[in-house]
Amino acid sequence: MHESYHDTPSEAGNNADTLHHVWSITKSVTSMTLGRAWTLGNLNSLDLDKTVGGTFSDTEIGNLSAADPRRNISLHNVLQMRSGLACNENAWLGSRASALASPPANPAIEKDPIVRSLFAGNAACPGFLDILCSILQQPLAYTPGTTWNYNTYDSYLVSAFFSKITGQSLSSYANDHLFTELGITLNPVSDWISLQSPYTFGGGLLMIRSRDLAKLGMLMQYDGKWGDTQLISKEWLDLSLARKGPEVWPPLMQ
Repeated sequence: MHESYHDTPSEAGNNADTLHHVWSITKSVTSMTLGRAWTLGNLNSLDLDKTVGGTFSDTEIGNLSAADPRRNISLHNVLQMRSGLACNENAWLGSRASALASPPANPAIEKDPIVRSLFAGNAACPGFLDILCSILQQPLAYTPGTTWNYNTYDSYLVSAFFSKITGQSLSSYANDHLFTELGITLNPVSDWISLQSPYTFGGGLLMIRSRDLAKLGMLMQYDGKWGDTQLISKEWLDLSLARKGPEVWPPLMQ
């Protein structure tokens, strides 16, 4: 194993204590946190079948009608990135950061739920940066559960479901039950933020040290076992890694 920190203009000052935003690696940590909850009995197979309509209040989801199929999106669906909600990471990703810094020049970017909630607004979603509601205003591109499409916001929905089921934020649960077991220190407020939402942003924004990220990688390498302790059950890992069916790439833009 090799470890080094380079004193280059882009990495000046980096050392073993530097926190790095690990972008979509966060999604894997989100799944690992649910795996820990599964192993401890705070999450079970019945929870995976819980749906948007049966879990969140009408206000939170923009008062979707009783017949709206988006109410049927389940935790299982979003864990598999099979919500069916229209999403095009290719079109949005490069522009999302700049759009958050200033109003977007490209109207197509307003299809991104975060950008839309910041700048475009939606009468169905009152309040500042109401991400959950804005995500669920996306049109369906596919029937929920049928087609995989890479979607950062599905991972956000995972986090929202998790909080409703366990009564804890994803970041707090990860800190209390997973990270501490690995000797990782996380500030659940500043090191894995929520973008002024009640729910941790499960699709990104985790800040972590390189050594601690390596620990998470080793945990997966050893099938969820750390020392003599099975932190994440093999059952969860098998569920997480099994191929689920048809995929779409590049994604369909709506």
